[in-house]
Amino acid sequence: MERPVTIVTGAGSGIGRATAVLLAERGHALTLVGRTEGKLHETAALCGAAGAAAIVLACDLADRDAAHEAVDRTIAERGHLDTLVGCAGSAPQIGRAHV
Repeated sequence: MERPVTIVTGAGSGIGRATAVLLAERGHALTLVGRTEGKLHETAALCGAAGAAAIVLACDLADRDAAHEAVDRTIAERGHLDTLVGCAGSAPQIGRAHV
């Protein structure tokens, strides 16, 4: 059976990284997307240790062309795409005066 192919956004840290590693352990082929290439390579190493090679794509998904590139590159290199896991995002810092 073919491995499921999954794009994980926000894969450089936090929930995105944890999700990518879990999916790697479960046999997914991955594309790791985020803004910081170094952090994505750290996640890719963790995924590799779990048995999954990962495509690393450093970009800002606020750019529509970058989002299309993530999908297009995944399909070009993996042959298909099964799942997109969206973990990219940010939250504004709330100062004590706003709490």
